[in-house]
Amino acid sequence: MILFESAKDFHTRLVKEYETAVVIARALDEEVVFSMNEIRDIANTELRNEYPGRLFKTLSREEKCRVAVSLNQRLGFTPLQLSQALYLSELTISQAIRSKDYGIKPI
Repeated sequence: MILFESAKDFHTRLVKEYETAVVIARALDEEVVFSMNEIRDIANTELRNEYPGRLFKTLSREEKCRVAVSLNQRLGFTPLQLSQALYLSELTISQAIRSKDYGIKPI
């Protein structure tokens, strides 16, 4: 019996489970703490979903910032956590999060 058709399906499911854990924790006024490895896995899965077929090193700063802003809003990751996971400066991510249009031109 095959549970997941591919590694991508497995990673996508993991991200959804993380999101569920955060939603439940917020409803209970609790905090969810992720390890840096989990944050990197979630960020990489998100990048693969947003930019399929693209390698991490080929993604622009703006593309990584889009994902950072999304993860900050949905899962509450801090700019420091995101900077370590996405190999961008904390200042860059903070500015993207605070920016009205995320500091990124629409596609």
